Amino acid sequence: MPSEFHASYEGIGEMLRMPEILADLRARMQRAKDLAEERSPVGDPRRDPHPGQYKESWFLEETLHGGARHDRAQVILGNSSPQAVYNEYGNRNTPARHTAWNAVIEGARDS
Repeated sequence: MPSEFHASYEGIGEMLRMPEILADLRARMQRAKDLAEERSPVGDPRRDPHPGQYKESWFLEETLHGGARHDRAQVILGNSSPQAVYNEYGNRNTPARHTAWNAVIEGARDS
């Protein structure tokens, strides 16, 4: 006997905003933040005017109105330091480290 499934988009939306979903995302992204902080390069204080600024600038931002349609729980890992883009993507003088990308991939895994 074939089975049928009729999606309730309202119900799916409610599920994507459940406190349990946000709590799970928060825990995974906290692991990612911890990994990013652990792996962040720290400049040499003799030559770097802001040693440790990149490492100390990680943050998490959470909302129940995330996603393209603002209809789901979302937790974002960010870094507010001016060096963040160069550490992540590199430039002609600095190789790309992908600190945030790698931390999110590893931290988001089930533990």
